[in-house]
Amino acid sequence: MEEALPLYEESLNIRKVHYGNDHPAVATALNNLGLLLKQQKQYPQAEELLRQSFQIRSDAYEDDHPAVAVGLNSLGMILHVSGKFKEARKRYEAALVIRKDALGDEHPDVSNTMCNLADLSVDQSRLGQARKLYDEVIRIRVKLYGEKHPIVLGTRMKLHDLMTVMGILDEFNKNIKNKNSVKHFKQSHKDFLVTIQEAEEEDEIVSHFLKMDAQAGTAAAEGS
Repeated sequence: MEEALPLYEESLNIRKVHYGNDHPAVATALNNLGLLLKQQKQYPQAEELLRQSFQIRSDAYEDDHPAVAVGLNSLGMILHVSGKFKEARKRYEAALVIRKDALGDEHPDVSNTMCNLADLSVDQSRLGQARKLYDEVIRIRVKLYGEKHPIVLGTRMKLHDLMTVMGILDEFNKNIKNKNSVKHFKQSHKDFLVTIQEAEEEDEIVSHFLKMDAQAGTAAAEGS
């Protein structure tokens, strides 16, 4: 990730020179750089960039545009890890409404924001709400990707951990179709799981492909 930082900074500077400071392409570069800094745990700097990115998107698009939802979701993520739970929830919920309306209830981006909101609910000790959200995320992802897809297994693991805390793990074991698959996946693919969890949470950047994306000078979700 350290190698990627100057490449993302260069990409941002090029876009500013070419498009001007307030262009949506600059917002995308700011978003990508902000998410990279988040992964590096540089939270104040990341929040500043993600707020800038969101403001550009808000000024450039209507309030219900999917690009605004990207900004809201990313902003929610940095606020979440910074412990600013109240504002993070506000941002996630707003992003979820936009994405459902614009993309439909079963779009991958809907499941991403819903999963983020579930994670936040766990941290806020809203365990019942978190369980309902994880259940819905799993339902959507199974429909999109199939029961054995890693992102489905990763979400099931989150539900497993939650239901363990809630003291209802037996119910989880009764409901899961393949009881051994999650355990096996968790033991055998820890490194890959990190990438999967980041991919499910972040719209425009996946750490495994940071350097490749930066060198190409493009953002994963730009134009989406």
